[in-house]
Amino acid sequence: MTHRYLNRRDERSARGRISVSSVIARLGALSVIATMTALPATALAQAAPSAAPAEGDADANEIVVTALKQRQLLSDVPATLSVLTEQRIAESRIEQVEALAATVSNVNIRQTVPGVSPVITIRGVGLDDFSTTNSPATGVSLDEVTLSSIALLNSDFFDIGRIEVLKGPQGTLYGRNTVSGALNVISAKPAPSFDAAFQAGYGNYKTFDASGMVNAPLADGLALRLSGKTIQQREGFYTSNYRKDGSLGKRDLGRRDVILGRAQLGYNPTDDLEVVAKYEIQRVRSEMGQYKGNYTFKPGSPFVKCAPYVAGMLDNAQCTDAFGFTNTNPDRFNIDIARDVPYNVDEHLLSLNAKATIGRVELASVTGYIAFDRTYRIDVDTTPREELDFIQRDKVHQFSQELRAFTKLGIADVQVGGFYSYDRAEGNNDNLISSIPLVLFGLPAQNGKTTFDQKTRSAAGFGNVIWHLTDALNLTTGARYTWERRHYIGGTSYPLCPISPVNVACSRVGVGTTFTDRTISDRNWSWKVGLDYKIGPDALVYASVSKGTKSGGFVTRFTTTNNQLLPYRPESLIAYELGAKADFNRVVTLDGAVFYYRFKDVQTNLLDGTLTVPLQRLSNINGTSELYGAEASATLRPVEGLTLQSNLGLLHTRLATFATGPVPFVGNRFSNAPNLTFDALARYETPIGSNLRLILQGDTSHQGFAFKDASNNKFIVQRAYWLFNARAAVATADKRWEFAVWGKNLSDTKYIISGGDTSGLGVIGLTTNNPRTYGASISWKY
Repeated sequence: MTHRYLNRRDERSARGRISVSSVIARLGALSVIATMTALPATALAQAAPSAAPAEGDADANEIVVTALKQRQLLSDVPATLSVLTEQRIAESRIEQVEALAATVSNVNIRQTVPGVSPVITIRGVGLDDFSTTNSPATGVSLDEVTLSSIALLNSDFFDIGRIEVLKGPQGTLYGRNTVSGALNVISAKPAPSFDAAFQAGYGNYKTFDASGMVNAPLADGLALRLSGKTIQQREGFYTSNYRKDGSLGKRDLGRRDVILGRAQLGYNPTDDLEVVAKYEIQRVRSEMGQYKGNYTFKPGSPFVKCAPYVAGMLDNAQCTDAFGFTNTNPDRFNIDIARDVPYNVDEHLLSLNAKATIGRVELASVTGYIAFDRTYRIDVDTTPREELDFIQRDKVHQFSQELRAFTKLGIADVQVGGFYSYDRAEGNNDNLISSIPLVLFGLPAQNGKTTFDQKTRSAAGFGNVIWHLTDALNLTTGARYTWERRHYIGGTSYPLCPISPVNVACSRVGVGTTFTDRTISDRNWSWKVGLDYKIGPDALVYASVSKGTKSGGFVTRFTTTNNQLLPYRPESLIAYELGAKADFNRVVTLDGAVFYYRFKDVQTNLLDGTLTVPLQRLSNINGTSELYGAEASATLRPVEGLTLQSNLGLLHTRLATFATGPVPFVGNRFSNAPNLTFDALARYETPIGSNLRLILQGDTSHQGFAFKDASNNKFIVQRAYWLFNARAAVATADKRWEFAVWGKNLSDTKYIISGGDTSGLGVIGLTTNNPRTYGASISWKY
């Protein structure tokens, strides 16, 4: 690997009775799973398939997936893969990316504030930053179009066919290279028969939501599918003690006004040709959820730490900010913001997916274009003053093109492909700090502005070969070469503090104009080698070693020195994994895996306490860090209509023994990496009378203790928690009509999903999960 930093600018036969040999095979795989889950300090579960009907010619309880760019039964995929079906997504109200943390083990989702820039961490590996210029460590694709920026992950799900979560490094098969895994969101596709559906619901916080779909055949082989969704939440989760004009008075914050739409034109005249053209829009005119400030200064003594903070506690009853302000209300949703906090988004997405079979070769092309425009405001100090506020405006434009070819050559299945993308992330934020009397530092009060403009070009060639060594034994080999170049221009400016060798006041306080115009270029190889063995028709064991990389980049945030604008280096990961799957006639389905990762030059946020104004910046942990764990899942169908699922994951992480930066992180735990995750679901469906069906579902999830940053800051931690959700529905026998009542987070559990440490300025912000929500809905299908 080289890095250059430039100083410029398809399927299974029908099942009958279980044979003796088949039982032995399944028990063999079961013993492997049991052995793996008994290993110390491990256990990871992968979400098993639900009982919903699946695609294609598969058994009615099987799920056909395309995570490895071939149509395969889920139980035949030699990798750790979770699939959420259309039924599961709807009944569990999986509406945004952050819901995956409660349904897929060893997954953690972090947000800077509620609803903004979710950061996905899989098996402890994820991006520890929220900058628009950053590509996610987990490759996220919408109908195979890979998203270039974490800013593009905020859209709500609607009219989804399924969601696939693939764990471990990816890149030898498609899209961008990733280190933690891949999240594939697949829309329901145009079909040759007429179909329609509508759903509407109402819940607490004066929330109305509605979605609909119409699928209409236009001609032989030609169909149009139109779908849309709206969310109108007229009461926010948060209560501010101040009006917009700064006077005392109650008002709620966090209202939502979301409109989503999608049009798909599908052309499928023969089995050898399929083309889908899509246009999708998102319009958001909402309010930001905000985190609550916890203060760290001694009353009456700005910049002198209060006793509780020194003792390792946060206590707003005894601590204040620099101006003596505090909020003693224990309610985490009670805040003190005196201004509008809008969250506005306009997004347009176009894609063209084409697949054709010519002779023995299957060809695929994926073309995508996204235009994203967003404005939002965050009150960092969460006080009535305009102390540490910022208004950000950002735009992302991306174009990507992917080409793949697949063929079967005797004993080998061969796929080769290429990927190209261009994206531009640009914008600015106003740093609103005029209420801070910088005269304390020898400066007048002044606001600043941070600007950024990043252009990224990425190209890759990849290949993957599955060698059929015997009827039961396969060897997988894959490789990828990636080239990427980023050019970044940006910095922070203050009108009264220009760069000047004679500006003594600015130099003394460490606040001045910063600027960089720089290009970085990365070239790297990633690869995979794996073996999988079919012990019997319903049992599989597999092992793999793979390498993934994530390129370096730049961070867009308020800076006070040019050193904070230095790019961070690439990170790379080598993953070892052993897994097994067994299916006991669809009555019992088991999956298990163990894994060990060696992670070099981990990209993470460092709090640079050497500055007068302490700030976080994305940098690298030098050396090789490690993590390991295991996963196990089970699906039981003991009687007709009853499905039980459970998933378990354990994880151990340890940062490198040689650390860099102002704070040594030797032996620290990774951020956003709970040591234990667990989720379980029970679903029961039964007829009641001759024309109705009763559907009952309950689920729970647990995440263990986790630090929210690499410094293992004791003030910003996720305490272990449980969540409980439930749903009850009555449907007609033909499932055309359904009425349901539901509740999420029924125990009203509160936990920290992220935090920001600006204790040097007197405040630590802690973002809390959504409170208890509940409601009712009615749906109709043609």
